[in-house]
Amino acid sequence: MIAYHLITLNNGQCMTEQKDNSKFIMQEVLDISSSSSFYQQLLDIPKETEHVVLDAGAVEKITTPAIQSLLAFNKFLEETGRSMQIDSPSEEFKSALTDLGIDTQLKLNG
Repeated sequence: MIAYHLITLNNGQCMTEQKDNSKFIMQEVLDISSSSSFYQQLLDIPKETEHVVLDAGAVEKITTPAIQSLLAFNKFLEETGRSMQIDSPSEEFKSALTDLGIDTQLKLNG
């Protein structure tokens, strides 16, 4: 599987940087200013990736628009016969999902 690191630039745009590991590492801050570009980066994950693994261990802040992007991406994957799981979610990540009452809608591992 091709692996990428999802990062945010100073101007708020997201980009991918190829890494040697097998996960897609989520950036530290996922808020309204980065949610659109974050969603586009998720869609840019190679179509050959049948099971997408997102590492949410570094997430320090995630807001509703970014969570909506994750839910939409998860639905897109399911519609195309693929799947997604989130590894090592930070406490902030888990708390944000719980606050919205959707902590069971995304597959969390850890």
